Amino acid sequence: MRMTGLLVLALAAASLAVPHGAPAAGSAPNESGAPLLTFADDPWTNISPNGDGRLDAARFRFELGRRASVAVTIRPAQNGDAKPLQRESLGELEPGRHAWRWDGTRRGRSVADGTYELVFTARRGTRTERVSRYVGVDTDGRGRLLTTRPTVHPLAEAVEDQIALTWVTREWTEHHEEADPGDRQSRSRLSIKDRRGTTVWHTFRKNEYAPHFRWDGRDADGTVLAAGDYVAVLKTVDQAGNLFTDATTLRVSHEQLEQRTWTTTVPAAQTVPYRHASHGCLSCEDFVEPVPSDRFPGGLSYRPAGVSSWGSRTIPLPFPAAPVDTYRVSAFGGPTTPGAPDVGILYGSGGSARTPVGDGTTTVPWGPVGVDDLPFLPSGTQPIGWRFLADYSYELNRHQSYDVASFTVEYRYYAPVG
Repeated sequence: MRMTGLLVLALAAASLAVPHGAPAAGSAPNESGAPLLTFADDPWTNISPNGDGRLDAARFRFELGRRASVAVTIRPAQNGDAKPLQRESLGELEPGRHAWRWDGTRRGRSVADGTYELVFTARRGTRTERVSRYVGVDTDGRGRLLTTRPTVHPLAEAVEDQIALTWVTREWTEHHEEADPGDRQSRSRLSIKDRRGTTVWHTFRKNEYAPHFRWDGRDADGTVLAAGDYVAVLKTVDQAGNLFTDATTLRVSHEQLEQRTWTTTVPAAQTVPYRHASHGCLSCEDFVEPVPSDRFPGGLSYRPAGVSSWGSRTIPLPFPAAPVDTYRVSAFGGPTTPGAPDVGILYGSGGSARTPVGDGTTTVPWGPVGVDDLPFLPSGTQPIGWRFLADYSYELNRHQSYDVASFTVEYRYYAPVG
């Protein structure tokens, strides 16, 4: 398991840990009434025991209120019933501050990537106190640098053109990014270099799950750079201390741009479904996917089976996107049963719109492309998406049923004049 999932697991596990300075449930305080075993560190940490000198081991600092016998038990955190991997006795320790280090090994051999619970046990006579710490072991958190349309036009008058770049881990999901606490202790530096290797622009990001960057073809002083090729180099150190470097070629053009519109109409069933996160969507299980329409050949039917029917759709574009582009979506269809009062709701990046009663077309407002989100991440393709929903009707006192024959996408982008 890599660190994209480890962070969420570690946070969930840490929430079950004994608070700082408090004994575990069921344990008794020592003779003085104060806790026997307390910790100065956070309840969880991350390491990458790969020998590169960065976060190769976890260091635990604790304090004993009285002389006690201390031991550590290490086991996988994902399975509380799992057999302990290792038990280590720290012996009889005097009152005061102590430290112990774990390098992610078991009997001298590296453990597998994952989240581990380390249970510290202090015993003094009949008194026993336990406190858990959690360690995420990650030696393989690699990702890649994604970029939008690779040519930027800093002199364009029609739009303030930009290139978007994002570092995305191999297991990026919308769920993990939303659950990220923002204290990942990661560092990323993006540098733009000219043909001689000189850095003409750079920027930093800290503690971001998927660091996003924008570049407008200018140097650090805001001066437009000469037309030609440049190289974007990203160096990132993730929360476990793994260092990764990736690079991509960008281009600066001094051409003027003009707005163009690309339009396509696609039978609904030929659009591509995409899912939010790894289990359909964020915390929503009460939905069913659309089925082929009997009313409109090539269409989709949003028929509830006791729950709402909805689906997220997308289509590929014939050209790379840019963050300055916009699009809107239209849906043509009608109630599954002709003449019924059922309607649907179309959601796009610019907002939502309800379908008219009866057969007809509904269109959402223009909105930006999603180059910082699904469906562009994590594949680096398909920066547009929308959702159609046949929701519950309180007026009808039932779930509605609606068929979509086709979706139309209008996409505004910018291209060199002429």
